[in-house]
Amino acid sequence: MAQSALSHTTAEAEQLKRDRVAGTAGALLATVKTWHCTTFANCSAAANFLNLPPAQVAGEAFATDDDRGQITLFYFL
Repeated sequence: MAQSALSHTTAEAEQLKRDRVAGTAGALLATVKTWHCTTFANCSAAANFLNLPPAQVAGEAFATDDDRGQITLFYFL
């Protein structure tokens, strides 16, 4: 059962990426990518996250900002 979006804290999102690289994200996550959502303090933090291995490629992420300058990032992982 795939979910359309999963929301994570920044720490959870970073751990998810580390698990994906290490191959410990579980059998389903290793073969099926899903959309995830995380809010970052600013644009630099969101960009840094996107460049963590495995880096997202074109079409695998989009973002929006709010009135406080926070970035909500939707990414395919």
